[in-house]
Amino acid sequence: MVLPPPATSSRVRVALGGSRVWPASGPASSLPGAVALALARSGPLAVGCCVGACASALSAVVVLGSVRRLCVVAAFGPGGAGSCSLSAVGPVAAAVRAGASVAWWAGGGPAVPLSARLARRAAVLGASGAGGLVAFVAVSGSRGLALELAAAARADAPAALAFCLPAATPPAAPRGWVWSPASPALVAALAPALSPAMGVPLPAGVRALMCAPVAVAMPLFSPRNL
Repeated sequence: MVLPPPATSSRVRVALGGSRVWPASGPASSLPGAVALALARSGPLAVGCCVGACASALSAVVVLGSVRRLCVVAAFGPGGAGSCSLSAVGPVAAAVRAGASVAWWAGGGPAVPLSARLARRAAVLGASGAGGLVAFVAVSGSRGLALELAAAARADAPAALAFCLPAATPPAAPRGWVWSPASPALVAALAPALSPAMGVPLPAGVRALMCAPVAVAMPLFSPRNL
């Protein structure tokens, strides 16, 4: 599936996905929304359709009025058709009413089983970020985030940026890619479209990690940049 073109075609789109169990309260709860808002103010942004981090990101962008650059990648259809308990039907509907574009049934139509639809939707989201992927990792071993990261690598995205809660680790790096601690300098060098995300203060304990192709990233993995 090809997403609608960004309204600001001169800027590359960033994709944002995250854990469905991202905390709804506490110091880290507002991080997805703050990052999404910083990215949407800078350029086109694609966001997933599930509860947790994606719902928080959608709500923040809608409330603070940057929806013209927003595209929602939904595994379900209009009116919540084909949705489930993991679907952020309300936040998606609010974004669409506010003027966001949307890719309905991004994982396939209603005849596609839900698990397969969610997996395909994750791949569509990951591949949509020509400027890079931002992920919010609340638990280790997330299949959806692994699919998003793998799709980003196949689509030649420059890098992925992961914000991880203290007890969580990101998915394994795709073949030929490597994780490292993220820094503003490293992000700016590898994936400038992700740079606004590094301007958001991190709550205590949250780690920012970056995943990028080894051949591109290794010359920059120095104490000066990390």
